[in-house]
Amino acid sequence: MIRKWWVGIVIVGLLVGVASVGPWWVQQVTPRPWGTIQTWVDQIWWPATVIRCGVYALLAWGVYPLWVQGFIRQAQAVQEQGALDDEESRRVAEARLHHLYRARQRSPWVFGAFLVSDGVIAQFPYWLMQN
Repeated sequence: MIRKWWVGIVIVGLLVGVASVGPWWVQQVTPRPWGTIQTWVDQIWWPATVIRCGVYALLAWGVYPLWVQGFIRQAQAVQEQGALDDEESRRVAEARLHHLYRARQRSPWVFGAFLVSDGVIAQFPYWLMQN
């Protein structure tokens, strides 16, 4: 319980820190340096977006299926050990395996979730800065 409070206090402290330091930082960055920063961001934005999309594809079609396959192997090992003597446990294990087999096919949805989060977190604010 205390740990939850500490996490909340740290998060609120960080937000207060950002809110306090943000205006000072904006004052320090005059229009001239801001233009330099904006030019640099404009130069790297689209190459960085392509790299992020490549990482999203790698995670969705490379790492995610391997991660799910690890859970499938664990569930199959439990099933093969014969630890499931009663019918209820056997039925639950089969349902878990079925769920995991279906989860393995969700790579396009995982990729879509990455793209949507990128759009909300990165692309939309960039678009707002450009307009």
